[in-house]
Amino acid sequence: MEQRIIVVKKNVMGAQEHGKLQPLMYADGTPIENLYYDFPNRGDIFVPVGFSAIPEEPIEISVQENKYYRGTTEPHHSKYLYNSYCELQSTAGRVFDVIPVTAFPKGQHDLYLDLPFYPTLYFFLQRRDTAEIWGPFKRGECKFQEEKWRTAIIMPSPSEAIAGQCPLLSERLVGAFHESELPPGAVQVATKLRDFQLEYDERKFIFNFPAVADLINSDPDRYYVDLMADHDIVTWLTSAMRKQAELTREDVQRLRQMVIDLGELGTQFELPETVIRTRIERAVDYLQSVEEAQDAISGFFQDNFSHFLNSEVGQKALDDFVRTKREDIMADLLDQVLEKEEQAIAETRRKLGQEIADLEGRKANLQKELAHLAEQAEKAKQQTTAERVEAASAELENLKQEIAQKRAELDRLQEHVKMALDFQALKAEIEGLKEDREYVYQAVEELKRTRESLEEEFSQSERRLRDKLLTQKLYLDTLSGVAPQATLPQLSKGFAIPPRTEEMDITYILKSIQAHFEAQGRDVTLSQVANYLISILQNRLTIFVGYPGVGKTSTIQLLAEALGMCQPDAERLLKVSVGRGWVSSRDLIGYHNPLTDAFQPAPTGMYYALKALHSEENSGEPKAPLWVLLDEVNLSPVEHYWSDFMTTTDSVQGSIRCGTETLAFDHALRFIGTANYDETTEPLSPRVISRANIIYVEPPEARTFRYEESASPASPGRVFTLDQLRPLWDVRPEHTEGEQIVVNRLVTILQGTAEDSSSVGPITVVDPRVRKSMAMYCAAARDIMRPELGEFGALDFAVAQRVLPQCRGTGQGYARRLEQVRDLCHSKGLTRSVDTLDRILARGKLYQSYDFFGL
Repeated sequence: MEQRIIVVKKNVMGAQEHGKLQPLMYADGTPIENLYYDFPNRGDIFVPVGFSAIPEEPIEISVQENKYYRGTTEPHHSKYLYNSYCELQSTAGRVFDVIPVTAFPKGQHDLYLDLPFYPTLYFFLQRRDTAEIWGPFKRGECKFQEEKWRTAIIMPSPSEAIAGQCPLLSERLVGAFHESELPPGAVQVATKLRDFQLEYDERKFIFNFPAVADLINSDPDRYYVDLMADHDIVTWLTSAMRKQAELTREDVQRLRQMVIDLGELGTQFELPETVIRTRIERAVDYLQSVEEAQDAISGFFQDNFSHFLNSEVGQKALDDFVRTKREDIMADLLDQVLEKEEQAIAETRRKLGQEIADLEGRKANLQKELAHLAEQAEKAKQQTTAERVEAASAELENLKQEIAQKRAELDRLQEHVKMALDFQALKAEIEGLKEDREYVYQAVEELKRTRESLEEEFSQSERRLRDKLLTQKLYLDTLSGVAPQATLPQLSKGFAIPPRTEEMDITYILKSIQAHFEAQGRDVTLSQVANYLISILQNRLTIFVGYPGVGKTSTIQLLAEALGMCQPDAERLLKVSVGRGWVSSRDLIGYHNPLTDAFQPAPTGMYYALKALHSEENSGEPKAPLWVLLDEVNLSPVEHYWSDFMTTTDSVQGSIRCGTETLAFDHALRFIGTANYDETTEPLSPRVISRANIIYVEPPEARTFRYEESASPASPGRVFTLDQLRPLWDVRPEHTEGEQIVVNRLVTILQGTAEDSSSVGPITVVDPRVRKSMAMYCAAARDIMRPELGEFGALDFAVAQRVLPQCRGTGQGYARRLEQVRDLCHSKGLTRSVDTLDRILARGKLYQSYDFFGL
């Protein structure tokens, strides 16, 4: 269920997209009575994504309850999460900063504050020495410079909505009051906050502005402070008297008298009477100083102006004056010129009257001449018509040429239009081909699913036929008198090896194993040895994958030898070659023979290994590892023949029913598989991949490998116990804060969806089992690998072996999802994971099919 909360940024966590928000109040105005009760565990709200997009000022958001919250006190866990899809609502006019200052602004311009945070749109100022509060003021331009927010101070406009509650804001007045005069809850304090890259201890807010407005309006004589400067007083008065002209010396004297008279009319203004009288007194004093200044200036000019004008400086000043007042001077000269012109026009009119009389006499003569000219004009008209016809013909020819040019241009334009239409058709054809390609991809996926279904059906049919044939054979043997005997075959070697009892540091054990590898011509790092042991000891099933001949089986053999698990007369590494067509646990362990009424062990020796572990469970002796090597583990479906152990992958203890016996086993039993990928093998199912550690063994050219052998140190005659190896498997699963951020981001990329599903392809689920396994691995390997691989060395192995094997998808969208994972791994230095993703992307590019096991 979502809630609307007013919050402010508190701090950033690691990357800029994660952070914490400080709740201030509920959106409906209800105060938060108990912050740590309403918002456990640290009184904040966690932002998993989009922290940088939240404004720096207080903002109204939506939050939702964290479904994974379990009452933990971890600093990165919060009960409520920020909903990144919610609508952000401005709090301007509802939430006001109260900013401490040493002095209040009065009668000044270009005021600003240097603050450690980005202030609200409207804010109040509070003097540190008297605790008196003035305001509200308005935030002007706000710039981040020199590790501070430089904020301009301006007055709110009379047209703004906030002025409706304080109407005198338009008269350059602000409220002045003490914090104690406000009702309870109107002022709240938030602590331990941050803004941009700064941190500070405390920030004070006013939430109940109507209460402030009622307080200010209740007694204007007490709660109002006039900020108007002296020169603004005159503007205010002249505006009130509708006087817009510039004041001369006489105007100043007259205005001064009018101001004195206005003192008796103060009640006609909307301002408090005390404010009006104070302004009038300030105006009288100001105008008196202006009048005295004008008298002094006049006397100075009378004494010194003539001498000044004769000097070089005076001449320059006069030139500047003339240049400045050119328009006024030209206007005066223009008036003089116009006056002279009017006199000249009157004289001209007189002379024209006489000339008109003379012209009347000449009019008659001109009429006669006009008739004669009419005859001549008729003749000229005929001649002009011929010339016009010739000119029109020439113009018509020019028009024809222009029309031909326009037609040619039109043809070119039509050709361009045709090309554009062809281009649109090509685009439509391309879109159709894209749709066909998507259809083909879907068809291919459907065929794959059909093939898997048929293979599963075939396997089940083969298993039923095998069971039926085996049962029929048993009956046939019985009827023929050759029924099998109940005697059990015995192994050539036992499992009992004396344990080592001395105390040893885990680093010493790892280095002794590394020395054994090097003596056999295999150069491995301490981190690789630790990875092998931690992966095997922490998981019921670990699978080594890679090309044939890269050393998967020999690596497991060397590990067992170095741990003292391989002795001449006993061996705790049971090698089982998986057969083609194994369909149930009877192929791995055995089955109950109904004819002999006894359990018939499989030839693998697995039954005897379980018997040995069951006996050791009650012996009280120190326990040692017992590993089962499943060579070619995927020649048959693992989830079929290994099904009895699938349910024990998440627990330490387990048991198997063998006929009438129940054989118990514990942490000592571990299965290690080697897998190749070709047409003869079965793909590992998602159920198996989710439960196993998948270790990719690089080809010899990609790692150090020596063919010559040095003198091999003797394998220890006693086996290391589980207690001596406990630091590698018995740990609490937990991540560091940095690792947790990377894991969360990785899960978001792999499981996140987009509006257009084709843009990022199918999702890859990272289930809780995998996340817990990664945390346990990092807890055991982190300190061992950090000196060699850095902060995220252990996480690199965990991602490459637990997450990336689950990556399987098709299409360019899924390739983009994997590229996002690669970018994240590259930014955090997870080089092993980057190499694995490069391999997946390179080998899947041709057919747009991406799979970790596409070797």
